Amino acid sequence: MSSAPEHDFDAQRVRDLHLRALAYRVEDPEAALTKARQVAETIARRLYRDGTFEKSSRPLNKLLLNDLLTRLEQESVLPRHIALPMRTLQFYGNFGTHYQGQESEKITTQYIGPGLEALAVVVPWFLTDYCGLAPPAEEPPATPVRAPAPQPRRARRAVVGVLVLGAATLGMWSLWRPGRPSQLDGWYVGNRDPLPPSACRADDRQARRLGEAVAQSPERALPLLADAGEVSAEGRFVRAILAGASARAADRELAAGCEGFAAAQNLAGKAALQAGETDAALAWFEKALASQPDYFKPAFNKALALLQQGRTADGTNLLISLRGRHPDDGDVDFALGHALAATGRGDEARAAFCRAAAHGIQAAAERCAAP
Repeated sequence: MSSAPEHDFDAQRVRDLHLRALAYRVEDPEAALTKARQVAETIARRLYRDGTFEKSSRPLNKLLLNDLLTRLEQESVLPRHIALPMRTLQFYGNFGTHYQGQESEKITTQYIGPGLEALAVVVPWFLTDYCGLAPPAEEPPATPVRAPAPQPRRARRAVVGVLVLGAATLGMWSLWRPGRPSQLDGWYVGNRDPLPPSACRADDRQARRLGEAVAQSPERALPLLADAGEVSAEGRFVRAILAGASARAADRELAAGCEGFAAAQNLAGKAALQAGETDAALAWFEKALASQPDYFKPAFNKALALLQQGRTADGTNLLISLRGRHPDDGDVDFALGHALAATGRGDEARAAFCRAAAHGIQAAAERCAAP
């Protein structure tokens, strides 16, 4: 629990934003989504400020919400059952916060549903469990607050720009655009995976079950999914992810067979790569990239497969390209260091290992320090 002062500014702001999100939910869903996302931002910044871990050199107000949530998850500051609804608030809040072109006109009350469900978990936890204060009000104000007039679309375009989730989330907003809202959407965002196509998704009833499962530890989640994979490709994919190394091959393959399900295709490729089946792995990674060309995971895994096949130049060039797009990813620099070392480019390899170490890859530290 936080040692909160008697008058907690963050707690009051969360209360106010929560009430506004409830008040706007019918009249202006975009405004409601914006307020819901601001709840997540306020909580994430508070947890980051209170954290005892080493902080980034960047000012707090310059850190993206995704940066904050990722770091809080890495430091185990954000409880598992809170991380998923916080990601949901991040994901759906972007519908209200960022310019969506003509799609903005299609944002209806259905999009606020997952956000309200997430608020119902996050806000009480923050106010009561974390701050030790009274729980939130359950109803919006008696006289609904009118949402501010929306900005002209051109003005909003100029202010926002085109990268919705920021560099840390790979500029993949177009990949995450859902056919319909689902409780699992925040989970995909947190895992840096694009959403499945509508044809591959679980129905609403199963999605709720899957959402409950991914908020648990794998040991507790898998019994909940004993038959979840029999209904949808998404159910099979979730079950395979939670099962890890003990996942059924049929779950991976049937999920990956759903057209356009890039996250499942990447998972199938990764399993093939671990089994030494590099040709099959490359085929899966190429299939994932065909539908989602900006998807980081299969591109990175493709580079590893190329290196494993002995195609060192191709693998190295792909890693160099990935580093240009994702300069803060330590795994890319670590793999690049090994690739460069294998081709006798010692100084460049050491520099890559040092960058990887600076981004928290402990195994790179020794190679960075070597003369």
